[in-house]
Amino acid sequence: PGGARIKLVTENSAAANAELRPSDVIVQFDGVKIEDDNHLINQVKLTPVGASVEVVVWRNTRRIVIQVQMGVRDE
Repeated sequence: PGGARIKLVTENSAAANAELRPSDVIVQFDGVKIEDDNHLINQVKLTPVGASVEVVVWRNTRRIVIQVQMGVRDE
């Protein structure tokens, strides 16, 4: 298993702009296999604002690859 399940997508966020959805499970972020929520949070913090990263998600039993343009994060 592994991965990080999206619980909430904030309006006008990088996730919303990339059309990520609640209940998507992020299994890979910028080439890194995601183990859990904390691992994803750490990877996001290490990624510069403005960078474009490839995110692999599981959605309804389908593997989907999405490009995400990183935005400003709330600390």
